[in-house]
Amino acid sequence: MTTYIGLAISDTMFAGNVLLSRSEIDLEEFRYSVANGGVSCVNRSHYATINALRERFQVELDIPAEPPIVHLEIGDSLLICSIRNLPRLQGRHEYTDKEIAKAEFAFARYDVKPIP
Repeated sequence: MTTYIGLAISDTMFAGNVLLSRSEIDLEEFRYSVANGGVSCVNRSHYATINALRERFQVELDIPAEPPIVHLEIGDSLLICSIRNLPRLQGRHEYTDKEIAKAEFAFARYDVKPIP
């Protein structure tokens, strides 16, 4: 059973038919999973977003040189940090402190289960 950590969920992460259970989690559960063996599957191109998470909450989520290809199986989990109200970065590479302060961070856990 593997716990992956990312910024989005995609249909390509699943093979076959499975049941997903989604629950909102708090920052502490997310932080615990990051620090205790969760597999980061974030993409390097989202550095500024990951840095905003780091600056706001001191969460040290690794950015792998090559993100793993995620194939979620029964028993696996995917933790997602969704960040709203950050503008698109155009012509720059970082968010301002003011933009990070206005952003809304939400955390969710998706558990993969067999179809009964």
